[in-house]
Amino acid sequence: MFENYRIKNLEQEADINIRVVFDNPRMDMSDEKKLIEDMKIKYASLKERFKHDKKKILKIAIDWRDYTEDFSSNETLREVATFADATDEDFQKHNEIMARMNEIQKRFDKLLKD
Repeated sequence: MFENYRIKNLEQEADINIRVVFDNPRMDMSDEKKLIEDMKIKYASLKERFKHDKKKILKIAIDWRDYTEDFSSNETLREVATFADATDEDFQKHNEIMARMNEIQKRFDKLLKD
């Protein structure tokens, strides 16, 4: 029962992370929307595939929430990086976030292939 509540909570956090980015009127987000929609479909497919394994779904939901948090953080960094005052630290953080997002994408893809 707790796992169902936790999964629902993680999904709500992910939705908020996505909304925060896409509600920003200063950015053209068409490519990013496609990326998020693709990952959202993968998440839904994995959730369906493992519907009888709540612990597995919980791990996948944590990855999904983490992915959207990184996505949101990265878009904020990207906005900063368009300005002349972006630092090497900003670019390093951007690369770290991209690496984490890529790892989650790989895990989702691997789970879908297994």
